[in-house]
Amino acid sequence: MMRKIILSILMVFLIQNIAGAKERQSNPENFEALKLKVLENIGKKRVAMNAFETCVKSALDKKDFKTCRKTHRQTMKSLHPKERGDRGNQERGNRGRNSERR
Repeated sequence: MMRKIILSILMVFLIQNIAGAKERQSNPENFEALKLKVLENIGKKRVAMNAFETCVKSALDKKDFKTCRKTHRQTMKSLHPKERGDRGNQERGNRGRNSERR
């Protein structure tokens, strides 16, 4: 008896998740907005990469190269969404390249 109740509850949750997923996928307005946002971000990153490439090609010494890398890193960091923060690195267990080691 208990087994049937648990299975029934699980089926209800499964059906709700499937219905919700179909509802989220079927909205073409959200898809187009997402597509435009992604394309805009790609354009911004392409501009940053082209500027970085130009800077590296014109670098005359290691100091210039280091400045290029630093500027590029700041530019790319500014393109990331603010609300995400540093959460992505922590979830994967990656604390970043320059973080303190335990």
